[in-house]
Amino acid sequence: MGSDISNKGANFYLKIFIVTAAIIAVVGGYYYFEWKSAGEFASSIDHSDILFEDFVRHFYPMGKDFSEAKVSVTGYYYSALFTLFLKGFGALSESAAMIAWVVLQVVTGVLLFLGGANYFLKKSQYHYYVYVLVFCISFPLLYNFRWGQVGVLVAACVFGAIYLYRKKQIVLAAIVLAAGGSIKLYTLIFLIYFLMKKEFRLVVYCVLITGIFIWAIPTFTINFGENFGFYEFVSKNMRQVRPLAANNSNLQDFSTVMMRLDKAYLHMSLPRWSFTVVSIVIIFVNMFFIWRIITMEFEDEIYRAFVILFLTVPFLVPMSWPHYFVYLPFCQAAVMGAVWGQRNFVLFLINAILLVVSLVFSSAVFFNLVGDWMVYSFGGYLFFSNFVLLPIVYSRGFSGNIERMPYSVFMDKIEETRGRFRKRQEEWRKIEEESIGEK
Repeated sequence: MGSDISNKGANFYLKIFIVTAAIIAVVGGYYYFEWKSAGEFASSIDHSDILFEDFVRHFYPMGKDFSEAKVSVTGYYYSALFTLFLKGFGALSESAAMIAWVVLQVVTGVLLFLGGANYFLKKSQYHYYVYVLVFCISFPLLYNFRWGQVGVLVAACVFGAIYLYRKKQIVLAAIVLAAGGSIKLYTLIFLIYFLMKKEFRLVVYCVLITGIFIWAIPTFTINFGENFGFYEFVSKNMRQVRPLAANNSNLQDFSTVMMRLDKAYLHMSLPRWSFTVVSIVIIFVNMFFIWRIITMEFEDEIYRAFVILFLTVPFLVPMSWPHYFVYLPFCQAAVMGAVWGQRNFVLFLINAILLVVSLVFSSAVFFNLVGDWMVYSFGGYLFFSNFVLLPIVYSRGFSGNIERMPYSVFMDKIEETRGRFRKRQEEWRKIEEESIGEK
């Protein structure tokens, strides 16, 4: 998989810490230059200047009073267990609850970062540094923080499950994945990998524990009628929002983005089911590549498979909000190895261009250059950032590490192509000389 970091000395880790801190400081300075205040930051990301808006308008009121909040809090689509978790914040004053929520955002952000950091450090230092930079400038992470959303928490649960599974802690891996699934059900798509691996014990545990989290614990904590009424309330909220979803420029799932762009630019009036059919085809293709990865028995196959499952989210989840895409930095850094390891120069160039497009479209720098959150969201840039990674996965997989900086790799590719061309010229010259000699 790469270098063993367990035997590295103190100087290695000191260098890693200094470079990481420098990257964070530079990116932090850029953010401060762009946004001088929390309100300015919030209003540039979306339509209001309220930081942690989902927490203020949805999560905190639900935690404050479980029964009364149901009447007034619209736009709430979470489980009863998550609402019971919010009661801890509801017991605090609003200012104290905000501070606690900031702490949760930071802690889960660090956990999500570490989920990829260890993986890339084992590949190479350069791979890790690129991951740090891509992580720090990721727009979905900023969007998650601006709204005070749970996308980072859910993704951290997925990486926690990977870590525990690799440590052969099957039950704990199932519990952590079920915890993510009890917040956002789409997290359970990662059970597909375990089904293909025939890890039926983990799958059964995860499904049962999710049921306990979503239904049994809330029922025993409150009562059956209250729990049932809560899910009726959530279902009503879902029914109300679905007809309006197509007009929300923030949504980044495949069908919604295509319908939006078709209506605005293409004017083909394609029915939604046509995009659903394309989504299903892409999902099945992705499942084939996951099966192929499993059969090849890579040491890090779970990471490779989970990258594909992450990239499947906007094709599978009907309403994919920008904070769902917090996985993109890991996926982008993972497929970089595929680009660097590509021996065919033409494919190298194509994959490199696709990778750059993905990195640019999902970056906060590009978002600021666009200058209008509605224009950025309407264009579906996060979806396309996700989409263009798939051809790289299909053409190469995840072979190769980033051992050197891009310029030297690019020059090596050119030199390698020149060498093959010279060799071909010599072969032609020999054939010509032989034909002249025969005459």
